[in-house]
Amino acid sequence: MATEVITRAEVKDFEEWQKGFAAGKAVRDAGGVTGVRVFRDPEERNTVVVSQSFASLDAARAFASNPALAEAMQKSGVLGKPRIEILEVI
Repeated sequence: MATEVITRAEVKDFEEWQKGFAAGKAVRDAGGVTGVRVFRDPEERNTVVVSQSFASLDAARAFASNPALAEAMQKSGVLGKPRIEILEVI
């Protein structure tokens, strides 16, 4: 069943985060991401939500717990601990 990993995070600077997110494509590709959508809060401009699609729940769980993901988020300027949810598409 298709699965989404939804990540909500506060970032230090949106433009810098966006560059870092683009640079993290290799991590997403290696983790089995099949699609990505990025959202930005219109009121809180440094709040981002990323929805990433996976073919399976196992792939989504492995990606969400990958230390390379945490490292990439830190390098891109994510502040604090992001909220990560794994949801099945129905």
